[in-house]
Amino acid sequence: MKKTVIILSVFALIAGSCRNNTSKKNSFDLKTFPSEWRSMAEKDEKLVVNGAFTVIEIENSKLREYDCVKINETVYEKTSGFRVNDEILEAYQMGDTIVFTLENGLIYKFMWKNKEKGIGEWIFGGERGTEIYALSVKMSEYQIKKNEEQIRKKIKYYFKGSSEIVVFFDDGTAYESNKDNVQMSRDGYVFIDETLTERTWEGAPYREFPDFVVIGKIERFDFFDDFGQITPDWKNINYRLISSRKQITNFETNTEKIVESNIQNIKDDCLIFITPEQSADADDEYDPVIEWQNYAYDRKEQYEAKGIKSVDAEKRYLRFLISDDERIVIDTQKGQNGQNIPPSLLLYRKGRIPILLCISGESDEGNKMIEEYLQ
Repeated sequence: MKKTVIILSVFALIAGSCRNNTSKKNSFDLKTFPSEWRSMAEKDEKLVVNGAFTVIEIENSKLREYDCVKINETVYEKTSGFRVNDEILEAYQMGDTIVFTLENGLIYKFMWKNKEKGIGEWIFGGERGTEIYALSVKMSEYQIKKNEEQIRKKIKYYFKGSSEIVVFFDDGTAYESNKDNVQMSRDGYVFIDETLTERTWEGAPYREFPDFVVIGKIERFDFFDDFGQITPDWKNINYRLISSRKQITNFETNTEKIVESNIQNIKDDCLIFITPEQSADADDEYDPVIEWQNYAYDRKEQYEAKGIKSVDAEKRYLRFLISDDERIVIDTQKGQNGQNIPPSLLLYRKGRIPILLCISGESDEGNKMIEEYLQ
């Protein structure tokens, strides 16, 4: 009987010791914790990293959390501001759980699921609950592999309407989805999340025209409205990200055939006047060129007040600097955005595609687009 009591007492002490160790608050060295994690999704009962994900970083006693988009297998880009960017006041461990208390009052908890594979659970509490993350250095093991056909395909047009989303690939095929699976980066490239699987029809051929594309024989998607403005549903036209509905779209493709002396380089912010040719219908009472010159004077004063200088198009071709290694060239004698006559006024902000302006002035909506372009 006495032995039984002794054995039970020993078990009680061991159990009590275990409980105390589990609930004991042990200090934790942040330097021993991995610095970067990426959220994961479940696909075909496997954990993978999709085209859009969340990053948690811990560096210099600070915890940051932000959203990203995948550019390629090794490069990704932040798409918005920080969700969280705050100092860690305290880090400690209780049993298998590591706890981070932030200065703003948030508490982040972490538990390893498979330390060898670099997978863990971040516990946020509340509605958000628990999410699976993987170490960034382990990402190569969880990327969704693209086959050779997918790698060759590039998105040429992207239409996102209120009731349909259509992706037009450069191989002449188009896919419709009820999910918004396309991610765009700030430099203008477009990338598609590999989970684009829900389609009402897939791989249908499309035909391209200067002002629209047609799928099959009847489904037509117009690029522009009657004023030469890109319709709101287009997010990408001819590989170019649409940042303004007023931006021009007709660029020269065989620039190597253009004599360099016929090209005028535009490098800085400016208003560009393209003088129209003298009309054969002009008479003593009405001359459209003189009328254009009067409007041009008003526009010049208007934009000088904004600190934007004016230049004249002195050569047939204009070359614009879009980035350090990218330039576009336009022919001033060709129409833009579905307009039969050449433009007479352009606005260029360095690093962006120029936009079309109306020489006689803009509507309230047009002025709003211009202000957004200049911001």
